[in-house]
Amino acid sequence: MCDRNQMQGRFLTAVLSGLLATSAMAPSAFAQPTEAADEAGQKTTEKEKSDKARAHYDAGKTKYAATDYAGALVEFQSADDLIPSYQAKEKIALCYDGMNDVPNAIRAYELFIEAATDKPKAEESVSKARQRIEELKKMPVAVKVSSEPASATIEVDGNAQPGVTPAELKLTPGLHRIKVTAPGYNPMEKEVEVTRLQSVRNFPPTLRWALQVQALWWEPSSGSRHWETVQTSMTILRQS
Repeated sequence: MCDRNQMQGRFLTAVLSGLLATSAMAPSAFAQPTEAADEAGQKTTEKEKSDKARAHYDAGKTKYAATDYAGALVEFQSADDLIPSYQAKEKIALCYDGMNDVPNAIRAYELFIEAATDKPKAEESVSKARQRIEELKKMPVAVKVSSEPASATIEVDGNAQPGVTPAELKLTPGLHRIKVTAPGYNPMEKEVEVTRLQSVRNFPPTLRWALQVQALWWEPSSGSRHWETVQTSMTILRQS
């Protein structure tokens, strides 16, 4: 009997010790699934972000194919904001190019080149982007010429221009001599430098840069009349 009681005591002690040991390990054992759940949640979040970026990118390709460049631009920018990539940046540049937004197109191509320079698969695209930038820089810039009184004829670099003031001309970047003439007035002539300003990405696509030249005539006490430049500045013109 004693041996049996002693055995039962040993058995109970062993069971209790096992329970205590299990209780002692419980916090650690239950902590592992919590950490695993957090890690799984992070992976899920990254996957969701990736899926959203892909959805925006695919939607952009569809809109771009339909020549909806403004709509495609929004999709590609959303994809690039979620997961930056040189592919999305190239599409953004192509959208600005398709919209004839030259300043933003140039800047977007530069951002694409910066992101894709060390990517072997993008070598051909980078080369084309550099070539396109040079082409865009040589494209004519909108120049608005107005005068008081209106209906003055315009010459640029000695060449007569169609129409009369106010008029919007297309001039290549660089120095040009603009001359306005009206009957009964001495002509006004001024050399101006036509430049294409860089704008930031996300600059409203409804805006473009142009050079505005304004002239005002006046009549001194001597009775002679001539043109006098009152403003030559870079202005922003809203597209219709």
